[in-house]
Amino acid sequence: MDPDTRALAALTPAGPMPDEAAQGWAALGRGEWKQAQVRFEAALAEADTPEAWEGLAWAAWWLDDIPAIFEARERAYRLYRRRGDCRGAARSATWLGLDHVDFRGQSAVASGWLRRAHRLLEKTPQSPEHAWLMTFDAHHWPW
Repeated sequence: MDPDTRALAALTPAGPMPDEAAQGWAALGRGEWKQAQVRFEAALAEADTPEAWEGLAWAAWWLDDIPAIFEARERAYRLYRRRGDCRGAARSATWLGLDHVDFRGQSAVASGWLRRAHRLLEKTPQSPEHAWLMTFDAHHWPW
């Protein structure tokens, strides 16, 4: 598996998801950003799932649709929290933190999102989400 494929695999939510959302994630893996967006939007028309919102955020990121990135990541975060999925919520919070720095220059807001991610991961086994969060801590510290 090439490095880009491994990196995307570490970002892809684990577990079952609706078929349209799975097709969206597959389109992301092929670099078909617009097709991924269409698939995720179709998935969301069927069911309001965090996996589809998270995928839509990545499609928006690649398509440089900044408002859509924030809306989709925040919705994914809320739905993962409602489900009790700490890793999914932490993953969304981590990327929201980075997005607030990169796209809006809002370090204080970013710090809040990253602190949420830390709290969510405190009692979970080591996972890719821990590694992403530590990477962003090292790259953007001090807040």
